[in-house]
Amino acid sequence: TTALRDTKTIAGHVCRGFRISGASAVLDLYVAPGLPIGHSAFTDFLEWSGATQSLAGFVEEMRKLPGFPLETRSRITVLGEMQETLSTVTRVKVGPAERRLFEPPPGYRLERDTEEAP
Repeated sequence: TTALRDTKTIAGHVCRGFRISGASAVLDLYVAPGLPIGHSAFTDFLEWSGATQSLAGFVEEMRKLPGFPLETRSRITVLGEMQETLSTVTRVKVGPAERRLFEPPPGYRLERDTEEAP
């Protein structure tokens, strides 16, 4: 892992760049150190998605970065061909989540199965 010289402002946050290199992949990540969410939310998502299987060793390096990644660029060689992916967060809203996001939608009701098992 090496620090990149340039910084970027992404979704209103100044981000530091880092490059993580391996045998068949290179990841550039721009992280925002000032967000109240740690990198573990990102790396936990990668583990949940199964991406850690193809990124062996990279996730542990990502855990060492000082902030949450707002931009990731991956260049991975698969069967001799370079595949590139760029993901950029375009909006960050800091604050409590709206309560309605955690409530059942209007008209929702719980129905119990009234049939008894034989």
